[in-house]
Amino acid sequence: ADMGVELRWVECHTPNWSNSFESALQHMPEVLALSPRVTALIPISGVGAWAALRYAATHGLNIPRDLSVIALDELPGNALIYPALTTIKKDSEHAARRTLEILWADDAQPVQELISPTIALRESTAPPNK
Repeated sequence: ADMGVELRWVECHTPNWSNSFESALQHMPEVLALSPRVTALIPISGVGAWAALRYAATHGLNIPRDLSVIALDELPGNALIYPALTTIKKDSEHAARRTLEILWADDAQPVQELISPTIALRESTAPPNK
């Protein structure tokens, strides 16, 4: 069902092992200039979500009233910062174990598995606007 949701991708071009916080922080003006106005942001890294919160705090944005922010990494501190960061959590230990089991299996058949995430709902998100 069409819920009127439009997804956009903003590429920060952050090389591996570089500062994703600074990169995400530098791209926030571009994200906030998109039309229609962005109402929720899900950076690829948890540190990128921290950068979005930092940008909002230093530019007078109210999280979650003006922008909901969701992290894909359950970093130590996500529940401690203000506002506490909503996180989509995945069992990465289970995923890594299953990946190794599949790779080391004697059976060469393709395998498809779904690893269901959970959500740690915290203060950085608000219900969608109707």
